[in-house]
Amino acid sequence: MTRPASYGLVWGEDATSDQMGGETATADQNVIEVGWVGSATAEPPTARMQNYWQTRVDLGLQEIERQGFLSWRSDVPYQVAAIVTYAGYLFQAISTNTGITPQGANDDGVWSFIQPGKWPTTTDNILGVLPISKGGTGANDPEDARDNLGLGTAATYQVGTTQGQVPAYGAGGILVVAPAILPGQAMQLSQAVGRLIGLRVFTASATYTPTPGAKSIRIRLIAGGGAGGGAAVTNSAQIAAGAGGCAGSYAEGYFTSLAASYAVTVGAGGVPVSGNAGGNGGVSSVGTIISATGGTGGGQFGPTSAPLTALTNPTATSIIGANIVGIISNTPPMVSIASLTVGYAGQGANSPLGAGGASTNTSSNGNAGSSYGAGGGGALALASSAIRTGGAGSPGIVIIEEFS
Repeated sequence: MTRPASYGLVWGEDATSDQMGGETATADQNVIEVGWVGSATAEPPTARMQNYWQTRVDLGLQEIERQGFLSWRSDVPYQVAAIVTYAGYLFQAISTNTGITPQGANDDGVWSFIQPGKWPTTTDNILGVLPISKGGTGANDPEDARDNLGLGTAATYQVGTTQGQVPAYGAGGILVVAPAILPGQAMQLSQAVGRLIGLRVFTASATYTPTPGAKSIRIRLIAGGGAGGGAAVTNSAQIAAGAGGCAGSYAEGYFTSLAASYAVTVGAGGVPVSGNAGGNGGVSSVGTIISATGGTGGGQFGPTSAPLTALTNPTATSIIGANIVGIISNTPPMVSIASLTVGYAGQGANSPLGAGGASTNTSSNGNAGSSYGAGGGGALALASSAIRTGGAGSPGIVIIEEFS
């Protein structure tokens, strides 16, 4: 509806003091508390009192219209959720109170400040001291707040990677630290030069590609062991035996200039041949930077009359790039036959990474070498024996350790 012009006026605003009642006189106070009492013929209210209460109603209505809410007053018993204006701001009561000034010394979470454009739904808007029990710190300054919350001195440091700062954690929970420049400081991973970052083991030939971040490698390799020698057919007056195979050569080297990739060759173990000398072991190598030749196969001796002693010496061997240590192919123990019925075939030679095939003392085939680079055992044929085969040599291996 259209409001009349008089709507903005206050009843009795310009009344003189003798025309306006009040709350100071006892009689006036009694009238306010109990109202007019009497029959229809009772004396009507005075003009002074009618002016007073009409003026009071108009002033209250205009205060609400102009401010939106009534002003805070010290004598009002405010209930929870009551909203008042004070010092040009709006506040909402969080708890019942009387005489607690918004943002005053005693406002410990009693009033919630209503931010412009934000309706209070929690106690987040309180500008006064908010106790810990209501989610605050119970303090007016940072030092007392830290003490109240038990935060300690770490709360005063900034997050960073330099001295005097709290370390930060990056992606995946990894601690981020600055490069170490003084004794006692933690190193960054990139500063830990020489740490082992990879181990590659090759038991078959393949291509080796260094792990990203590898700055140097140590290579340990052993070539294939030689097969044990076989034994020929014998009659009642003859014996025959095979010598043990030689071990593959061992090489170990350290290298700092790395190529993008290397061809890795793993030497095969020597293959035995029935009634004949055993086959040689194969060469093991990594590119052209390091290599070792395989063990020589054990020789075949007889048939002949007893007694018999014999062994096989390694043939020409070669080791390249072993700048830490190089071990030439081992010579196996000798064949030893005392009579037509008593004797031992040659044992295969042990290697740094394997045991040679055991010697046999009965007419039988030789025993194979074990693990890596060991020689096979020789076969034995005492009197009146069938043809025999030596034991196989064990294959080589290549082990590469990668360092940052």
